Amino acid sequence: MSGIAGWIGLPSPSGTALLDAMLMQPAANDRSKVASLAGPAHGAGAGGLAGTWGLYQGRGLIAALNGHPFWRRPDQNTNDMAAVAAHLLDAFAEQGTDALHGLHGDYAVALADPARGRVVLAVDRMSIRNIIYTLTHGGIVFGPTCDAVARHPRVRRDIDPQRLYDYLYFHMVPGPATVFRDLKRVPPGHCVEFEQGKCSVSAHWRPRFVEDAHADFATLKREFRDTLASAVRHYSAGANCGAFLSGGTDSSTISGLLGAATSAPAQTFSIGFDSEGFDEMHYARIAVSKDTGDQSSMPGGERRVERGADFRSGDLGFRLSLGR
Repeated sequence: MSGIAGWIGLPSPSGTALLDAMLMQPAANDRSKVASLAGPAHGAGAGGLAGTWGLYQGRGLIAALNGHPFWRRPDQNTNDMAAVAAHLLDAFAEQGTDALHGLHGDYAVALADPARGRVVLAVDRMSIRNIIYTLTHGGIVFGPTCDAVARHPRVRRDIDPQRLYDYLYFHMVPGPATVFRDLKRVPPGHCVEFEQGKCSVSAHWRPRFVEDAHADFATLKREFRDTLASAVRHYSAGANCGAFLSGGTDSSTISGLLGAATSAPAQTFSIGFDSEGFDEMHYARIAVSKDTGDQSSMPGGERRVERGADFRSGDLGFRLSLGR
């Protein structure tokens, strides 16, 4: 499982074994790894695929990270996980939660000060990475999913009837709630601060909206495309990177930009359904331009995954999204 997990303010005799259970690998072909630290009333762990997580100590603090964070300040710019953690620990020791202003990318992070019974949980601006938490018996337990948090023996997992109604009515449970009564999500761009039984939630980032901006459409279009292209180049650099392709505007654009960034056909993957009205493989094939995918069946014969490797240009997605 990919994510971070732990607790503060709760005695947990099983320690690292409990953390391993909270971050356990769900399948035999899962190549993720887990690391954990535990003390008399605290525990912290992180796990995931290589290069996407880290667990570090410094200045009496513990930092657990998951995702693709990078540190950006006028005099510092790095995406090495250990260097990011070192910068974050130093900044947090001196600035508190203001340290999060230097953190960018997709991430879930826990910054723990066991001596003070304090932990700060934060997720990125869009909450691409997830943290679930609950307050129980004067402490806090957190993890990447409700199931992970519920593996702690002090956590109850009671269904909230109102959230069940919300799910049936909205087809989702509006955040920060979950379907379980006392389990909550850290909202996008927010952090949760817990210390000695007291808990607060605050924004560490807010979007900036300039209502009277006067840039013309051509300038905004160019800026938008350059921003997307830069993000795709950043996250695909030095990696064997693929993209999900549904054939819609968003995935077609990203797949096209990935091909342009790597100067090679993008590795794209699509999911099809043997049910009329739900299958979108036709649109994915249009985006790929020809049906060259290697299909493999999934259990039950109701779903299939198709791989196509002939998406070469960033133009198609932008023609769809910007009317070119």
